[in-house]
Amino acid sequence: FSVTATGNDLSYQWQKNSGNLANGGHFSGVTTSNLTVTAADTGDAGDYRVIVSNNGGSVTSQVATLTVSTPVLAVSPASRDLGGVPVGVTASNTFTVSNTGCGTLNVTVAVSGAFAVAPSGFSVAGGESRPVTVTFTPAAPGGFNAAVIFSSNGGASTNAVSGTGLAVTSIHDVTGSPTISYGTTNVLLTGVVSAAGPIYPAAGETVRVTINGVTSNATVTGSAGAFAVGFPTATIPAAATPYTITYAYAGNGELTAAENTATTMTVTPAALDITAHSTNKTYGTVYTAVGPGQTAFTATGLQNGETVGTVTITASGGTDAAAATGNYTLTPSAATGGTFQPNNYTITYHAGTLTVIAPALQITAATATPAPGAPNALTLRFVDTTGATVSSVTGDYELTFRGLATAADGTPPTVTDRLGAAVPLGTATPIHFTSGESTAGGVLVAYKAEGPVTLHASCGGAASTNTGGAGVTLTIANTAPVPGADLLNRGWGLRLKVKKTDLVANDTDANHDLLSLTSVTTNSANGAKVTLAGNYVYYEPINNENDSFQYTVSDGQGGVTNGTVAITVGDQPVLSPLATSVNGRQMTVVFRGIFGLHYTVVRSPTVNGTYEPLDGYINITTDPQGRITVVDTPPEGWTSGFYRLQWLGN
Repeated sequence: FSVTATGNDLSYQWQKNSGNLANGGHFSGVTTSNLTVTAADTGDAGDYRVIVSNNGGSVTSQVATLTVSTPVLAVSPASRDLGGVPVGVTASNTFTVSNTGCGTLNVTVAVSGAFAVAPSGFSVAGGESRPVTVTFTPAAPGGFNAAVIFSSNGGASTNAVSGTGLAVTSIHDVTGSPTISYGTTNVLLTGVVSAAGPIYPAAGETVRVTINGVTSNATVTGSAGAFAVGFPTATIPAAATPYTITYAYAGNGELTAAENTATTMTVTPAALDITAHSTNKTYGTVYTAVGPGQTAFTATGLQNGETVGTVTITASGGTDAAAATGNYTLTPSAATGGTFQPNNYTITYHAGTLTVIAPALQITAATATPAPGAPNALTLRFVDTTGATVSSVTGDYELTFRGLATAADGTPPTVTDRLGAAVPLGTATPIHFTSGESTAGGVLVAYKAEGPVTLHASCGGAASTNTGGAGVTLTIANTAPVPGADLLNRGWGLRLKVKKTDLVANDTDANHDLLSLTSVTTNSANGAKVTLAGNYVYYEPINNENDSFQYTVSDGQGGVTNGTVAITVGDQPVLSPLATSVNGRQMTVVFRGIFGLHYTVVRSPTVNGTYEPLDGYINITTDPQGRITVVDTPPEGWTSGFYRLQWLGN
C-alpha cells in the first residue's frame, strides 16, 4: 500500500483494522509511506489505513481493503492403469496437479508398493499446473493396485493407480530351417510358447508366422504351449538367399508378447521339363513353326497352375520344301511368357523330331467294279497338298497296301508292281522312283465280295489319306457258285447215302467263298424220295431205272445256284444156285447167300421172261451156313421154271 502526503517532518503509522502494525512477519515499511505485505495469506486480509502526522497535527487516510484468495488443489485423472508390464520392466504415466486458487499451492505426493512418484514435493502458483510421474516396476506376475496421496495447503486428493505384471514369454523349440522346392504346397512349422514358471498360453491362442510377407496363424494346442501350422509355401519364389521365418506371439493378460526370428527357409527352383512336339512334314512343303514365339511344346512340372507362353524352336534341318525325307531335330529354348517366372524353375529342354515323309500317295484303278479274280490295273502317284503331282521324288520308298479282305477260303487279294513282282498286302515293300518320275503302276486281283471298300496305301509311313492323297474305292461283286457235274451209281435195288460236302466239292465260286448245300428236291425225276438230314443226302429209289435230282448250293453271301445229280443203276445181280433137283413137277433149288442179309426169290417160266416174287420166299435170310433152300411146284401149264435170288440191299 502507498500514500502521498505533503508537509514537513512527516511521520507515518500503518494500521490494520484500526490497530497499529509493526514491522516483521508479512509486513515491512509500516512507518513509511509504503506498506509491503509479503506472502499474504488469509490472515492478512482486512482494512488498512495510514496516520500521517507532524508538528502541525495528524491526518488519517481513507481505508483500503486487502482481500487474500487461498490456493486450491486439483488432480487429474482420478486413476491411472499402467497396463501389463513385463516383470522387472518399468512403465510410467502422469497425473496433472493444478492450483485453481490464487495463492501458492504447496504439494507433497506419496505412493507405496511397486509404484513410485516424482517429484514427491513441489509448489504450484495460482492458476498453474504441473505433472507428477508415476512409475510401475512389477517384481512378479499378477495385478498391482495402490493409492497416490496428494497433500497440500489447498486440500488433499487420493488417486488410484494400478498395473499388471506380465510373465516374460519366449518362443522356442521351433522347426529347424527347412529347404523346399518352389511350388511345395505347405511346410509343417511347430514350436512352443512359454514363460518361466512355466506359464503357457491357453489352447486356441495363435502364433503369427510370416515368411516373405506371407502370413499364417499357428494354433496353440494342448496345455504345454505347443503350436503348429501347415504353412502355405506354394507361391513363395525361389531365391538364392534363405527367407527368415518370423514367429510372433501377441501376449495376453499374463504373458508378454514374444518373437523368434532364429530360423530360415530355403526355396530352391522346381524342375521344369519342356519338350518340343514331334511332327511330320510332307516332302515338298515348307515347315514354318521355328524361331521365337512357338507353342508346339509340352511343359511338365509347372506349379500353381502356371503356364509357359512360348519357346524358341530351332530345327537341325528339314524345314525347306526340298529337304530329303528323314528325321530332323527340333530343339526348344528360351521359354517365356505365360504366368510362370523362369527364376522359380530349373528348366531342362528336350528335343522333338521333325520327320519329312514322302508325299501323299494317290491310287487310281482301271475300274471301280472289278470282277472277282479279274486283274485291275492300278496307278500310284505322289501328290502335294493341293492334289498336284509331285515329280521330283527320287529313290526307294516302302509301299504298303491295306484295305481289302482275304476270301473266306483263305485266298488273299494280290497286288503286283509294274515289274510283275508281288506286293504283299499289309507288308512294306520297296518301290523305286527314278529322278523326275512321279507315277508307278501295278495290278490288283481281289476275290472277296465287298464294297464299297477303300484300298489304302502308305508310303514311307505316310498314309494315302494325307491331305492331297486318296485311296481308291472299289466294289467287288458277288457271283453265284458254279455247280460241277455230279454222277452217282447205285446197285440194283439199293438206296443211296452221300455227304453234302461231297456233292459241292467240285462246285466252284469266283469269290472263293465257302460253299454249302442248303436244300434238295423232295422227289427225283422218277419220283424217288430225296431227303436232307444232318450232313447227308438220302435217296430212296422206287425202281431200278436211271434217275436224277437237284440240290441248291449257296456261297453264304447271297449267291445261290441249283446243281443236278445224275444216278445210274447197275445190272441186276444174278446169284447162281449151289444145287438143283426135280422130283416130278416139284423142283428144289439151293442158293448161296450171306447170313444176315435179306433176299427175295423170284421165278419165271422162261429165262428172259418176267420174274415174279415167290410166295414164302420174300424178304428172307439164309441159314447160318449162308444157304437158302427153295422147294416149289411151278403152276400148271409151265413146261419149265427159272429161279433167281435177289439181294434186297439190306
